[in-house]
Amino acid sequence: MFYGMRVSRVQSPDSAGDLERANGLVSRALEIDPGYYAAHCAKATVLEGQHRVTNGVAEAERCLALNPTYAGAYRNLALLHFFLAHPEQILEYADRGIHLSPRDPQTSTFLLMKGWAYMMLEQDEEGLVWFRRAAAASPQLPTILAGLTSELALTGRDAEARTTLAQYLALESTRTRTIAQWDYLPDDNAAFMKFHLRFKSGLRKAGMPER
Repeated sequence: MFYGMRVSRVQSPDSAGDLERANGLVSRALEIDPGYYAAHCAKATVLEGQHRVTNGVAEAERCLALNPTYAGAYRNLALLHFFLAHPEQILEYADRGIHLSPRDPQTSTFLLMKGWAYMMLEQDEEGLVWFRRAAAASPQLPTILAGLTSELALTGRDAEARTTLAQYLALESTRTRTIAQWDYLPDDNAAFMKFHLRFKSGLRKAGMPER
């Protein structure tokens, strides 16, 4: 899951290499135990990176069927529907995950997903609420600060957007430092492309370099 999620979060130093490592590990896990629920969620992340998002949804749903109390399945499904540009489903799975595991150490991911969903709906003030909550919970997660930076810029909070961008760029774990590097498009659909371009416009407005 570690290698696959680095790709999903657009913070991998070697996307192809990370996907290959993730695929090898998950394949071995499923050979040992085809019913291991977490391996199916890991497989869903690999499929996403291979531009097979709908196949990833099926794997994540299999994971959830095997263990309906596993919060990771809800995170996977929220993320996969993010790439499919289904904001209502993102919100549904994020809310269900939060309700299931309110003290989960990765709750910030659910908060981030809600921020993405509202940004996708162009309900930017509401999106900003959730990005702020995500950043308060996990200030060291680059993807959260990137989302917050863009939303701050899109809502006209230019000074705060520039400050947050500087915080993002200062993180040791940040790998994606230019607009051009934000090129992760695991599903070819017009709705996600529209969102993706708008997200990048916020980063550009905040001062992220093009290349």
